[in-house]
Amino acid sequence: RETDCRAAVERVVSELGRIDVLVNNAGGSSERASVVDSDPAKWAETLAVNVLSVYYCTRAALPHLVRAGRGKIVNVGSGVGHAVAPGNAAYSTAKAGVWMLTQVLAQEVWPHGIDVNEVVPGPVLTRMTEGVFRTDAPPPFSPSERVKPPEEVAELILWLATRPPGG
Repeated sequence: RETDCRAAVERVVSELGRIDVLVNNAGGSSERASVVDSDPAKWAETLAVNVLSVYYCTRAALPHLVRAGRGKIVNVGSGVGHAVAPGNAAYSTAKAGVWMLTQVLAQEVWPHGIDVNEVVPGPVLTRMTEGVFRTDAPPPFSPSERVKPPEEVAELILWLATRPPGG
């Protein structure tokens, strides 16, 4: 919810004095169906979790980042937001929205010294995926991929967050 995102950002600023980096790492979907067989409520939930959360948190952080004249925003995307995934339209559409929001936002805020990037880590072993993925085997949908531990993705995000402005 928008109010939760604003409260979280305000708490960070209150406790730490500023915000330098925003990582939008929400994701997931309980909707795995073709569009014709999909549940509209699950679609709305998927869009809220994946796109609206990024928008709400970013919108809450932006005034602080703009005022500081610097900052980093890293959005965690998905390969299915860049390619067709039949039977997974809700999640694909939502992550495509994150991809586009990342691009638009990057163009809007670079004059303020704020860098915006999307990380597309591929399959990651998390509590949500542990029933499907193993780190010692490729994911079932892509034999050429490698399942990564979350720490590996965190290292990439940290690298992006610590680059010089414009880097």
